[in-house]
Amino acid sequence: MRRRALLAGLPLALAACAPATQRALAAPPPGFGGPALLDDRFVSFDGAALGLTTWAAEGEPWAVIVGLHGMDDYANAFHMAAPFWAKQGFTTYAFDQRGFGRSPRRGVWAGEDLLSEDCAPPAPWSAAGIPRRSWRWPARAWAGPPPSAPSPRTARPTPTA
Repeated sequence: MRRRALLAGLPLALAACAPATQRALAAPPPGFGGPALLDDRFVSFDGAALGLTTWAAEGEPWAVIVGLHGMDDYANAFHMAAPFWAKQGFTTYAFDQRGFGRSPRRGVWAGEDLLSEDCAPPAPWSAAGIPRRSWRWPARAWAGPPPSAPSPRTARPTPTA
């Protein structure tokens, strides 16, 4: 009898050890027109609305920074650096990655693939009108830059007369 109870409970115990992870939305919400940057959210490739904080450049931006926060953080991780960058001519977009901050399913890990997919082109970053060569991707405790992201070490473009 005791052995049966143990065997019956074993699958439940093992299932409890499996981590809960997020998946891309199975179907985009009605009216989804593709990835977009809105006032307070970044709509990702699958229609998920992720919290967005923007610090606009003072004057005409010459480059854009997409700030990627680390584990147990959110977009406001850049609240000290972004105003400085704005004075230097950078516009900074920092979004709450899935499972963090204002994004859906807070506290549930999305996995490296899904987090990277949120950053990969064709993301709406080019909608800001800044050439791709002028984009920077600083990461704070990120596992690595998104696979197709431009290098954050690219030198500032030299203005032409």
